[in-house]
Amino acid sequence: MYFLLVLLLLTLAWEGYKLLAAPGGQFLRGTAPVKVGDERVPGPLCEAIGLCEVKLPIRADDRSMPPVREMVSTLFEPPRRGSSDMLLTILFKASLFTLQEAITGF
Repeated sequence: MYFLLVLLLLTLAWEGYKLLAAPGGQFLRGTAPVKVGDERVPGPLCEAIGLCEVKLPIRADDRSMPPVREMVSTLFEPPRRGSSDMLLTILFKASLFTLQEAITGF
């Protein structure tokens, strides 16, 4: 039960952090820089209190932080073309091998 609760909290933190980012994923939402001649308007934090270009410590775009749904669906796909095994099966077999090595003491 606690495992599921922790997993849910981590998922919410992951997706919540992604929601904080502006569309490029590099800046905090509402503080993204606007260049001269750009048709976008400055964000409310930049305009109101001068918080402009507040960078996030980790980029929050889909390449750096893929959605949880995409990560889970990847487990059920083959890791490379032409393979019939799912990634989850390969990881499970590798973890069983590691468990066997840990029990036998190498």
